[in-house]
Amino acid sequence: MLTFYPNFDYDESKSVTEIIFLIDVSNSMDGKPLKQAKQLTHTFLSNMISVDNILFNVIAFGSDNDECFPISYPITKDNLDKAKHFVLHSLDHRGNTDLFSVLRTYSLLPSNNTRNFVLLSDGHLNDIESILLLLKQSQMTHDRFFTCSISDTANKQILKQLVNGSSGGGQATVFDQNYRSKWKTK
Repeated sequence: MLTFYPNFDYDESKSVTEIIFLIDVSNSMDGKPLKQAKQLTHTFLSNMISVDNILFNVIAFGSDNDECFPISYPITKDNLDKAKHFVLHSLDHRGNTDLFSVLRTYSLLPSNNTRNFVLLSDGHLNDIESILLLLKQSQMTHDRFFTCSISDTANKQILKQLVNGSSGGGQATVFDQNYRSKWKTK
């Protein structure tokens, strides 16, 4: 058997990747689920390392949204500290679960970079059909979608649909409060 491995000219040092944490702060996330989402986001941020070609941002969304930074910033100690403060002190519940408007903003800002959306939610989202159509648009073909299922009453089916609906792929993961020690591994 003969196997060929093509050699592609790809300079990884010039490729920029964005990681955008999308935290659901809608009314359905009030209480324990929001606390879990904050803890999990803090865990993600605490385990990020500084890499020149990786940018990140944290966005809280409900009926409206709030960004930690106006655009994605490099991973530095100062930026991570600001993001952790934002997560721990700025996330209040905000009505409905309007993920569409956040993703719509990103679809209007097409990127040649890979954008990794990490959604922390209970999956009770408004207008899932419009979100899935948006993920199929050509402006979002480089984007990956990862979902973290928060809450005992999470709609895991919707979260899996989001992952399967994104052109760039992704993964759906369930984070159970009873197994917090395994969060870092996941």
